[in-house]
Amino acid sequence: MSIEPLSTSGRPISPADAAVAWLIRLSDGASPALEEACAAWRAADPSHERAWQEALRLWQSPELAAALARASLPPRRSAGFVTRRALAAAAIAVLMIAGIAWVRDTQGGAIRWAVADLRAPLHGLRMLGLPDGSRITLDAGASADMDFSADGRRMRLNGGRMVVDAAHDRARPLVITTDLGAVRVVGTRFLVDLDDGGLAVAVQEGRVSVETAAGTTLLGPGQRLRLSGTTSPAVVEPVAPEVVGDVAEGWRNFKNTPLVEVLAEIGRYRWMPILLADRGMGLMPVSARLQVSSPDRALAALAETMPVSFGTWPGGFVLASPRQPQK
Repeated sequence: MSIEPLSTSGRPISPADAAVAWLIRLSDGASPALEEACAAWRAADPSHERAWQEALRLWQSPELAAALARASLPPRRSAGFVTRRALAAAAIAVLMIAGIAWVRDTQGGAIRWAVADLRAPLHGLRMLGLPDGSRITLDAGASADMDFSADGRRMRLNGGRMVVDAAHDRARPLVITTDLGAVRVVGTRFLVDLDDGGLAVAVQEGRVSVETAAGTTLLGPGQRLRLSGTTSPAVVEPVAPEVVGDVAEGWRNFKNTPLVEVLAEIGRYRWMPILLADRGMGLMPVSARLQVSSPDRALAALAETMPVSFGTWPGGFVLASPRQPQK
């Protein structure tokens, strides 16, 4: 039986990757339950303990201290803020030393996430209120910077998905910039998704203006703009308005989507990976509405409606296997 780890990048998740993930989780405030789960993962396989000790050595190494000293971080606003950002930068330095695929794939996106004003957990949603009364929801791993003043409201989405409920202020339109374009609004609810070199903007309420290298596009409710790169034309298409609310609440609608892609999306909200016991089963089509931000609930729903079963391994790994027919 081959076991294929699933990740959003499609690359295998190694014990070294998992060990660094455990270190980051524990450094952000460990609970007894979390410490016990980490100990169980370390004891599950000798390779886990070896990876843990190597990651710990790097975490405590002079090289890491030197990398942190060289890091160029923005000014600190409070003592607590210094601690959180320094810790995040240290975590990113370890990720770079360990060669984690996520850092390589995002071309510096990990550093952006570490020092951003607003960050979602790597595997969870975060809802925030802004000084002007606007509300945002950052999806797993998303980050943004904020510059609000008496003269304007500006944000920069560094990467990931962000749902915005913008407070109405005609004198100060809210402008959200990205690497591929800018979104300008007065008061509305919409989604901005910057991922894999592409930009998508979907509107649930009100109207937004999207400015890209291809020009300016005005979007209304039930419309979505897609842009696959700086040189590609923008495409406007219809979209169900509730898609915006679904992202904010962690729901996804899948239609004839291969199981491997569905599990990868669910896996974005888990620290430990979902493993596929049989590569062929990953091609099974899935048509379902799932709350992916609650992975256990989503997996249970799949197990009820599809010929698959999910078993939990020590350390939190989940193994997806074909469900055997009852005799």
